Amino acid sequence: MKKNRLSELINTLPPQAVLQDADALFFYTTEQRGHFISKPLAVVLPSSTQDVQTIVRFARQYHLKLVPQGGNTGLVGGAVADQHSLIINCQHMNNIINVDSSGDSMQAEAGCTLAQVKAAADAQNLYFPLGLSVAETCQIGGNIASNAGGINVLKYGNMRNLVLGLEVVLADGSIWSDLRPLHKNNAGIDLKHLFIGSEGTLGLITKATLRLFPKPRHITTYWYPCSSISDTIDAYRKARQFFGDSISACELLPDIALHLVRQYRSDAVSLQDSAPWYVLLETQSQHSDQFLKTDDFITIPAGEAAHYWYYRRQFPWVQREAGISIKHDIALPLDAIAAFVEYAADALKTAYPEAIPTPFGHLGDGNLHYNILFAKNATPDTAGIHKMIYDLVHRYGGTISAEHGIGLAKRDLLYHYEPEIAQQLRSAVKNALDPAHLFNPGKTI
Repeated sequence: MKKNRLSELINTLPPQAVLQDADALFFYTTEQRGHFISKPLAVVLPSSTQDVQTIVRFARQYHLKLVPQGGNTGLVGGAVADQHSLIINCQHMNNIINVDSSGDSMQAEAGCTLAQVKAAADAQNLYFPLGLSVAETCQIGGNIASNAGGINVLKYGNMRNLVLGLEVVLADGSIWSDLRPLHKNNAGIDLKHLFIGSEGTLGLITKATLRLFPKPRHITTYWYPCSSISDTIDAYRKARQFFGDSISACELLPDIALHLVRQYRSDAVSLQDSAPWYVLLETQSQHSDQFLKTDDFITIPAGEAAHYWYYRRQFPWVQREAGISIKHDIALPLDAIAAFVEYAADALKTAYPEAIPTPFGHLGDGNLHYNILFAKNATPDTAGIHKMIYDLVHRYGGTISAEHGIGLAKRDLLYHYEPEIAQQLRSAVKNALDPAHLFNPGKTI
């Protein structure tokens, strides 16, 4: 019966805006890790904010749910839909509306890819710093809804720091819009922050005003071998004292990363591999830092830097090829990282001797991807391992989600580890903005 009602929506929207054929739906319904499969009533592709309004009002009228989706690059099941839901994807809303080079801002529609936004800034000799490996696919609306992080958070902050204004369609079909490119605005509660990181549970982002920066003139990469995880923390602190705020990225890599990437990527150039841990550091500045001389950090020639970053970007992918990878996106206070990594390794060795810890990630901002590798034919106790790691994260004052979000995968964990008052506050906001729970049901809240 609901499928018959879709003809009303099809007649209202632009041609080919409503997808129902199984082949057409495949891209939108299969999560990249294969953990979740969506079975929506249809996928809807609006071309304008007015189209989004039409879809919201249609869903309200017929008691359907709406599941917003960006580039379908999420890792926690945040865009999974059932047979009572419509997936709404803004890929056709992909216009760069303007770039203000004097005000260091850009206005863009939500369906613009991150690569498109970065290229538009670059064309005006400006820089949008969000750095993700899926830049060609992920959409800026999804980046905002998930408060995306990436490698440059250390210098520029996550997505919350890069948004100046938003346009959002609310659950009653009305539009809240404040796209002013203001870098300072202290006129009451800053409403845009309700929607940044909300995973599409409070409203549908249709446009954004983004903060831009001068394009860095000098980018330098450094390599620092370390004999222990504690030494990597000392290396970062030393770098902060030496390079100051010019540090844009500080990444942690274990020795196994070098071995696995060489094993599974024939085009990987051999790097120095004389230590159990490595710190990969990048600085960005308007002035050359070549006058800074230090024997501690190995300066990588500009022509070779890409080889080192290749290892960092490929390591998450080769783990899947090497075996079964159990993944944890966590963040810890910097002072707790060494103790956590050492304790977790010992606990795993005792409980699961066949487990191989493969932690890596954004060391400077405390965000570790604490992955654990098993042989391809293994049958690991995934639930037991998750509980062990998340209990340790909680004990050391960390968070169960640093940058990937909550979605379906971590919803129950959030209830377990978060204080009750935090849950009550989130529910109060949800019920105030979306009392019928129209948007992205069952996620986060």
